[in-house]
Amino acid sequence: MKKLSFLFVMVFAVGFAMAENNAKVSTTGNYNDALITQGIANNNTATILQNQNGSEGYHSLAQISQGASSWGKITQLDTRNYATITEALADKAEIYQEGKVNNSNISFEYGLGNNVGYVEQVGDYNSGYIKSTFHNNGNGSEQDPLKVWQHGNNNLGSIEAGWNAPSSNFDRASIKQTGNKNSSTVRLEGGDYNDARVVQTGDENHADLTQTGSLLVATIDQSGDKNIVNLNQTGDFVDIDQNGNQNEVRGLQTDPTPNGKLWATFAGATLDVDQMGDGNTLDLKSTSSGAVVDVYQNGMMNKSMVIQN
Repeated sequence: MKKLSFLFVMVFAVGFAMAENNAKVSTTGNYNDALITQGIANNNTATILQNQNGSEGYHSLAQISQGASSWGKITQLDTRNYATITEALADKAEIYQEGKVNNSNISFEYGLGNNVGYVEQVGDYNSGYIKSTFHNNGNGSEQDPLKVWQHGNNNLGSIEAGWNAPSSNFDRASIKQTGNKNSSTVRLEGGDYNDARVVQTGDENHADLTQTGSLLVATIDQSGDKNIVNLNQTGDFVDIDQNGNQNEVRGLQTDPTPNGKLWATFAGATLDVDQMGDGNTLDLKSTSSGAVVDVYQNGMMNKSMVIQN
């Protein structure tokens, strides 16, 4: 016999009063739906805890939507869960999921940022996405203010920050994946002092990195087989370490030349690439005057092509 429970909590505050709303939902059973909506009031707290163990119907849902300076937390255990947190500026959001076919979304939609978002998923076929419309996430006060951590197979992690702001300063994004066939995308668009880090341990990982601005730092560590880095950075410093077989460093877009080669692009001061393993390749265009490009390859059948303009 199916068991279905639906929980709905809504707190609405009129104007910008100093209301501090607190909502908590805890459900245990199959096919739970939980929704917390807190209006434009500040300093809200929302917590959803669900524990599903059903195998059919699988329409579990947890959603939090609230105003500025808020704290949202969702914890879901078991399979086929979906979780989303939508908040304004200067917020904290955390999603933890354990199970298969989970999906997580954190969106900071308004204001100047100073946001902290964390997604951790344990299981197969997970996807984790953090999007911050504006900038100054963490503002130097958090080690990894935008972070996706995934354990398991076939995970997809994505972080985007600052793409709709005139500048995107002090953004720091981190993706850590342990498992097979993971994919990571980090986009930090515009601004200064931004930091991106991707750590992948497992087979057939794929990392796409885009950074634009100045005084940028990017670090990519891959341990495993058939890893790929697609690089496009206009900034300062990039460090890429690949330890495994058939790793590649290349570009995000096809070069217009007839050979159609995918060129990694770098317009910063220092690029360091270490490839330890067999069959590694590097295709890079460096366009900064006086840039230092250091490539070290240790293994068989490695290829390196660097063009500096």
